[in-house]
Formats: sequence, structure tokens, C-alpha cells
Amino acid sequence: LDGPYSDIRALATELAATRLVGGFSTPWLVTQGVLSLLERTVAAKTGVALSDLAPAAHVGGCDAPALFLHAEDDALVGLAHVEALVRDYGGPRVLAVVEGTHSSPRAKRTLDFVGKFLARYLGCAGAAIAAPERVPWVAADHRLTRVSGLAYALDGDAAAVPPAA
Repeated sequence: LDGPYSDIRALATELAATRLVGGFSTPWLVTQGVLSLLERTVAAKTGVALSDLAPAAHVGGCDAPALFLHAEDDALVGLAHVEALVRDYGGPRVLAVVEGTHSSPRAKRTLDFVGKFLARYLGCAGAAIAAPERVPWVAADHRLTRVSGLAYALDGDAAAVPPAA
């Protein structure tokens, strides 16, 4: 998952509070009113409630290996969103902070790492794709990477996995 949000209402509220229009942010009450109107409109047209768009409320039941990416210069979705998903995720997971912005193309080394992660966990046969030896964008000790208090280590096969709980 690249640049995921944990809750769409929280993201919309954060964006409204931090984006300036004419030098002012949108007042909280106005934001909530617009979100309520938007929620009713979306529900009427699609049958989907905005409150259902809260992945953090559901990731605890997931058990498939997951790779979460967050761009270090992402001005749209804050790191706290992906950290919440990673913290609550029920299965093996890796959080990697990568170069770029929310919508910038990913660097080749990031794409290579994603490819190796997918090859490993999808069980792709082929000696040409080996498990990554290290997370390529971490200059320090690649055996343990800390991201805002969340720690991830490398196992014996040299693929990033979360530490035992």
C-alpha cells in the first residue's frame, strides 16, 4: 500500500485544517458540515458511507503479508495514518519510508524492493528474484529500522518483518 490513509474523515479534517485559503484554514464546523453533506450525497448515490472508509478499523483482521510505503515528502497523507495501519495490522508487515511525494513516481530501488517483497510472499518461482539483502534506502544498520517508535527487524532470510509481539 503506497501512501494509505487510516480514516477518510480524519484525513479530510486534517487537510481542511492545514490547507490555507486566503491565508485562513477552514473552520472545523464548516468542515464537519461539508463532510456531512458529502456523506449523505455519496451514500445516496453509491450506498457507501464515508465512515466505512476507515481502513484502520479493519486491518486487525488481516493476516496476509503487507508492505506499507510512505513518501517522506508526502504533504497529502501524514505518516501518522500509515503508522496507525501498521500498528494495528494483524499480519506480517513492513513499513518503508521512501523518497518522493504522495504522487511522485517511485525510485527504481523502491520498485525493486517492492518486487522482491511480492516475489517472496507470493511464492514466485525463479532464481532471478532473490529476497532483498537489505532495505536499500536505509543507510544505517539495515537489520533494525525504527520509524517513530515502530521497530522492524530482518529475519534470517533477509526479508523485513515486524518483531515478535
